[in-house]
Amino acid sequence: MSEIKSTLDLVMEKTRHMTLSGEEKEARRRKEFSDHLRGVLQKYMDGILSLEDAEKEILELKNQFDLDEKPLLKEHIFDAFDPEGDYPLLLELLRRVFAADTTGIEQAVQAYRKSREEMLHGVSQNARRTLKENYGISGSAVLPNPLKDPTVNASLETLSASFQSRLRKEGGRI
Repeated sequence: MSEIKSTLDLVMEKTRHMTLSGEEKEARRRKEFSDHLRGVLQKYMDGILSLEDAEKEILELKNQFDLDEKPLLKEHIFDAFDPEGDYPLLLELLRRVFAADTTGIEQAVQAYRKSREEMLHGVSQNARRTLKENYGISGSAVLPNPLKDPTVNASLETLSASFQSRLRKEGGRI
């Protein structure tokens, strides 16, 4: 009598003779290292790990995978960087792990925030003026939402792209 095989058994039979090449093994090892590193960074950002614990885990990963963690860590930090979010933790990590001067990054964040605030304030003021002049609507209860304007969102995307470009430029100096 023939036995019923699971899908896993069938796949294992068909792929039994296949092995990974050296390049594939290395790529898999780097991806696993990258995923673990991203996980440590996320735990640090979520407050689960202190700076010292994050450093310790990063060092353990470096030793476990025998890879240079710094280029990949820097890439993950800049990917996670949000000028509207909790970026000071990332700056502290950059200062600690890379002994980096983060003044340029902090200036870029301040410039981005100032530009964004000025843009949103200007659009709000224009909307209030338009409402008052065209419809006679005014007062303290009038609170325009500039983020609902598609042109504002396009301008914000441009501003964000400009910030990311400056951030990468500053990151290249680290």
